[in-house]
Amino acid sequence: MRTIVVATTLRDERRSVLRAGIMLARRAGARLAVFVTLEGTPPGPVPAAAPELEALRAWLATEAAGLRPVPEVHGARGLPAIEATRFAEVGGADLLVVERTSCCREASVGSADAVMRRSRVPCLLLDAGWTRFAPVLAALDGTERGLRVFGQARAFADLVGAPLSVVTVDPSATPGPVPLPAGRALQLGERLLELVAQEAPGGVALLEPRLAVRGGPVVEGVLAEVTRAEAGVLVLGVRLGGPADRIPETSVARRLAQGAPCAVLTVPL
Repeated sequence: MRTIVVATTLRDERRSVLRAGIMLARRAGARLAVFVTLEGTPPGPVPAAAPELEALRAWLATEAAGLRPVPEVHGARGLPAIEATRFAEVGGADLLVVERTSCCREASVGSADAVMRRSRVPCLLLDAGWTRFAPVLAALDGTERGLRVFGQARAFADLVGAPLSVVTVDPSATPGPVPLPAGRALQLGERLLELVAQEAPGGVALLEPRLAVRGGPVVEGVLAEVTRAEAGVLVLGVRLGGPADRIPETSVARRLAQGAPCAVLTVPL
């Protein structure tokens, strides 16, 4: 991981998401860029010498002391979901860190939801004050495309030094744990072992991943495994786009990102 972008606003007085970004940048030896969306018009870049940005640089000089390269601070006026995702993509970010606002946990759509639906960069959604990143749980649907989620989950687990497990849900099975995987779940387990065998040993996440299979509705099954595993981070795939007014009942990823009681890492598919 080479570049981490933390998207924030001046309303984030606690700056806990910024502290999480600093911690991840230290562990990864990555460049840290902070992107601030300011209120007002017209939309567009904010001068580097703007007082708001200078104040944030002064705070970073203390909180991120010793971090190299020195964190950058950039700003723009406009909609956070548009400006922050554009900045992360143009800047070649490997990870975009944003606060999962309270409105993202309700029926209405918050800015974190809008960011993850637009971002072509993996997004780490954090509640204010959340600092636990272990263990890591990846939710997979058993498809080859979904295995991209496993790759990102494995890389993040190694970054934070956390064990990694996987959950998949068979909607045709009785709700609850499925003790003897069959069909697509069995094929997924075999495919995961193949992927792990291709990697050199040494990383925490390269140990044989535990595969949990649950039956019943997908969202309920994944969230039940999050609770059972006491996951610190749930990793899931997200399709870009979708309606902006309400989180639809058919959107499994958005309902999981809304309802998970832990941090969520979304992987664009």
